[in-house]
Amino acid sequence: LNGTIDHNLVNNAQWDGIKLVNSDGTDVTYNTVNNALLSGIALFDSDDSSVSNNTVNNSGTEGIHSGNNDRLTISNNTVNTTGLNFGFEGHGIWHHSSDDATITGNTVNDAEVDGIAVWGLGVSAFGANLIGNNDVFSAGRDGIAAYYSTCVTISNNDDTVGTGVKGSGNNGIGVYGSHGTVVAGNDVDDS
Repeated sequence: LNGTIDHNLVNNAQWDGIKLVNSDGTDVTYNTVNNALLSGIALFDSDDSSVSNNTVNNSGTEGIHSGNNDRLTISNNTVNTTGLNFGFEGHGIWHHSSDDATITGNTVNDAEVDGIAVWGLGVSAFGANLIGNNDVFSAGRDGIAAYYSTCVTISNNDDTVGTGVKGSGNNGIGVYGSHGTVVAGNDVDDS
């Protein structure tokens, strides 16, 4: 059973702009979320889902927040300005506690914390975790970060696709307590 949340305009949400919980196989696509108090798009416990082609502007915490969603794809989204209300939680894209993630083709501008961050990712017998072909501009901490995760490939976040990782406050790409991580083919400037 596949559900869809598509072509919606959400302004000034008093919590999350769009939120999914226990909704396996749902596609969240072609939505615009402006000025959410917390996350622009949040999803939890929703395996085999996707978040694609959305625009999130001016989120109080994360632009896209995902937790405990195995086999999730986050692709071709634009996230502009995060962490306006709670800066310590202001990642552009924050995905955690899951297996087999694909995060590709996203653009993140002005994240208060990390542009794209993953934490506690694992892999199934035939799965993988990929962060590739993304553009991150002006992240407060790291442009792309992997925390305590297994088998994450961070690749081709470069200027052949877009502009890569530019202007991060601490590190262009950070890997912390992660095993089997591959970092290759990225373009990092002014970090």
